[in-house]
Amino acid sequence: MADVCGYTVSVTLSGATPAGGTYSGPRVTVTIFDPASAGYANSGTTDILVDACLSIDKQENIGLSIFPNPTTNELNIELNGEFNYEIVDAKGRNIAASSASESVVQKTTNYETELYFVTISNDNNSVITRIAKH
Repeated sequence: MADVCGYTVSVTLSGATPAGGTYSGPRVTVTIFDPASAGYANSGTTDILVDACLSIDKQENIGLSIFPNPTTNELNIELNGEFNYEIVDAKGRNIAASSASESVVQKTTNYETELYFVTISNDNNSVITRIAKH
């Protein structure tokens, strides 16, 4: 990527390695980097992580499904039996938490466009996975 200054408009990220990966890092929202939000300095760097493992659609060992990922309007969580779930944003703020039996559809329409961490737990297991809201 060419040098980017604080006054530069948002930059669309592309050409990631590994291909098909998901961008994350300071001032990164899905595929957009906003240098203006970084403030001004004489020089600096920002690391942007490219993660090929964003979507864990099915945890075979416990029968967990979370879809679609990325999501736009709703997130489906399916797990046999009773379970609890919690959705936390990248700043650690609790966005949603509840319990369900077999499945739940969580509305995400009003969520900001960013990465979220979903914790699903039952009596035997606890899984944390990431979802992206577009």
